[in-house]
Amino acid sequence: MTATTCSSYPANALFRKERAGIYPYATGRDLAILGMLLLTVIGGLLLAGHWLGYANFVLPVVTGTTTGIVMGVQQYRPVHGVVPAGARTALLAQLADLGFIASDGAGNEALFVHKAPRWRRWDANRVTLRQRPDGDFDAALPHCVFHRMKDRSLAL
Repeated sequence: MTATTCSSYPANALFRKERAGIYPYATGRDLAILGMLLLTVIGGLLLAGHWLGYANFVLPVVTGTTTGIVMGVQQYRPVHGVVPAGARTALLAQLADLGFIASDGAGNEALFVHKAPRWRRWDANRVTLRQRPDGDFDAALPHCVFHRMKDRSLAL
């Protein structure tokens, strides 16, 4: 990855997007949650349809549920970019405003997770900051957080 300098950013830009990931599942736990969610929702809908006496509804239920849930998870795709050194404090304030709290990171990596209880939280819904030699920070955050920041004109 080539280094991007932050000297040409607008004054209010806290995050500069470099690339976006396509795989939203950070850990096997995310895949297990997705599987359990699909089984629970599909099973409940099939049971309700059978109880109500509907015929030939299995394909629409399975297709619609799978499509809807998988598309809903796409909001957690990672977005990678750069945070200028001087914008770190402002970014941390924005993350706190969006409901993120500091967690244990590895080495020189700062990790922020959503304040929701662990059982309700996808592992992909986390923000990581890693300091670069030039003082700026490499950041990875969920797509939904990037869009909230973009709506507030804080991300490019």
